[in-house]
Amino acid sequence: FRLVPKTEIINNQVKEYNIYDFTFIPAPPKDYYHQTLMTSYAMMLTASAAYLLSAGRNEDAKKYIELSLKAIPNYPQALELKRKYNL
Repeated sequence: FRLVPKTEIINNQVKEYNIYDFTFIPAPPKDYYHQTLMTSYAMMLTASAAYLLSAGRNEDAKKYIELSLKAIPNYPQALELKRKYNL
């Protein structure tokens, strides 16, 4: 999530929503806090994918769904988006 000036929002969408260049490497499970963090990552990545799908950017959304499934392999919301949009 990010804060942008109102001038960058057109039709309730950010005109330049870039896919950020980062490497996501999930660590092996250790404890409750690790699992909570991985769940938060999966939730954030899936929400970003949903936004991109609503903007018609399916290929970019697919990348976020794949990252979400790296964090939690059977994350239900990511699997549902993947199935629903045939990604």
